[in-house]
This record gives sequence, structure tokens and C-alpha cells, in this order.
Amino acid sequence: MPQWNADTAYSGGDQVVHDGSLWTAEWWTRGSTPAESKSVWTREGTCRGGGGGGGGGSAGGIYSLYAGTWMNPVDGVTSRNLDHVYLTVLGDATDDGKVNAGWLSGCNTGSCSQKPLSTQTDTIQALQNNGVEVRVSIGGADGRVVARDASSATELKNAYANILDTLGVSTLDIDDENADQRSETLYGMRNEALAMLKAERPNVTVGFTVSATADGIVSYGHSRGKTWIKDAEKKGVGLDYVQPMTMYFQGDENFGSISQSLEGTVDFLETVYTGKSRSAIWSMVGVTPLLSQISTQDATQLVDYAERKGMYSIAPWALNKDTNGKFSDIFTQFG
Repeated sequence: MPQWNADTAYSGGDQVVHDGSLWTAEWWTRGSTPAESKSVWTREGTCRGGGGGGGGGSAGGIYSLYAGTWMNPVDGVTSRNLDHVYLTVLGDATDDGKVNAGWLSGCNTGSCSQKPLSTQTDTIQALQNNGVEVRVSIGGADGRVVARDASSATELKNAYANILDTLGVSTLDIDDENADQRSETLYGMRNEALAMLKAERPNVTVGFTVSATADGIVSYGHSRGKTWIKDAEKKGVGLDYVQPMTMYFQGDENFGSISQSLEGTVDFLETVYTGKSRSAIWSMVGVTPLLSQISTQDATQLVDYAERKGMYSIAPWALNKDTNGKFSDIFTQFG
């Protein structure tokens, strides 16, 4: 969806994104800023996505479970009638000086290995044939990041493009959780590569899924979200979303602590995206709770909260923890 432009002429029925909302022109107009006080524009709703310098979104939130390739994702996703899924997890388990992306396994148990990208093309095609938008996630717990052997941002950008083209997808979910073992320079190069990718392919969606405490996302440890997001904005990535992983708090994970974490995340993002309103920032914020740590009552409250805030997504971990689809029955009401 195009951003509103003061120099563009719009006819009745044309739609644009402005300040985090989707607007429809009622008749011909040019130079009239979309606002509810102006009858020429009708506000259709909050847009999810379009952080930083990125593109716009569309009205309605996204519910998308994470599903490991080992979780029988086709049956699990289609039986729940889902239309989005994050397929995990991609990285580069080889340490040979060459960028070689593949599907990781065993990285969080100390025996990191990988299989070729092509091993999941049939799975992705089967999901897409059932109307599911497949998003691929890179990194994961102790995962070896795709950038580990890259010598330049251009080489890394080409590796990301190869992932998209080989798998036939258009969303990269950056879930790097290995920062305590890597130089920060690596992540700066990653952001340069993502900025280049977005410039070449403006329809590609790129988001960060990062660690959080009950006070919001953090700048330390294995997933330094604050540091990476500030750097991404400086390098012009234009993130479409940010998803704090609201899990493993030092205390209970429930609706109260999750909502507190989300408020803290938005407080921080306001210091990065200073040209955006708070409501526009909410529209690029998602949440990744751990289903085994919350109740169905928490889930119901979270749906209501996400709707009121106009959030981008609810994206829990994970398919294999959604017993009998009881959480999906609730979360599919979002959007």
C-alpha cells in the first residue's frame, strides 16, 4: 500500500497509508493531508507494519504461530485454519569462510548442523497451496547466523536474496539469538545487507524478533534488540515490525507482565522513530509469548489488548505447544 504523497493526485476509492493508518479518498484530492477532520478522507483502520523508513501495511493484525520444520507444519497449520506461519529456523552451521544458508538443527544442544534450503521447498509449497503465507525465521536459540562467514554486506544481501528466491517467500524474520558469541560488527553488516535488500526489493518484509524482560526489549545478552534496532534505523533498514519475545521473565509470564513489556518496548521505539506517532509505532509491534507459560485467559486478554493498541502481530512459540489448537482458537480472533 503506497504512502500518502502531497504531490500525488488521488481519485475516489484510492487508498494510502499515513501516520500508521489506512485511508480511502472519497473524491479527487491532492495536497490534503489525511485526517478524520477532513471529509475527503475516510480512515479505514490502523495499519500493521511500516516501521522506520519502511513501507506501509494493511488494516488487520496477523496471527502467526512459529513452527519448527520438525513439527509437521503442514498438518498443524492447515488443521488450525491459519493463514500465516513462521517456519524455523535458518542459519549457517558451517564455519568454512563461505555463506551457506540452510535449515538448522541441534544448535541449542551443542551439535549444530544443517540441511539444504531445498529440503523444505515442498513443505512451503504445500502450505502456500493451502493459502498460507510462509515467513522464514533466521537464527533461533544459539543458532549460527547467516552472516557468520560473510565478508561484505553485498555478499550477505545476495545470500538473503537467495533464501527468498529458493524458498519462494517474501518475509525474513530476524531472530538472531547468538550475540554473546559474536562481534557486534557482524550485526552491523547484517543491517547494511538488509537495507540493501529492502532498497532492491521494496515489497520484502523484514522484522526483528528479539529478547525482552517485563520492562521491554534489551540491549545486552544473546539478543540485543535495542542496539540492533537503533543501528537498523541509522542504516535505513526500515523495519516492518518488532516482536519482543515475552518469555522466561524473572517472575510470572502472564497478561500483566506481557503488556508491561510491550509498553516498555513502545517507549523505547519512540526514542528511535521520532517522526512517528505512538499509535503508528504500536502498529509495527508484535508479541511472541511462550504458549506453555500463559493461560487461555491471558490469551483472551492479549487479543483484546492487541486490538485496542492496533498491534502488528501475535506470533507465539510454538505450534507444538498449542495443544488441540486451544490457543489458536483464541488468537485467530485477532485482526
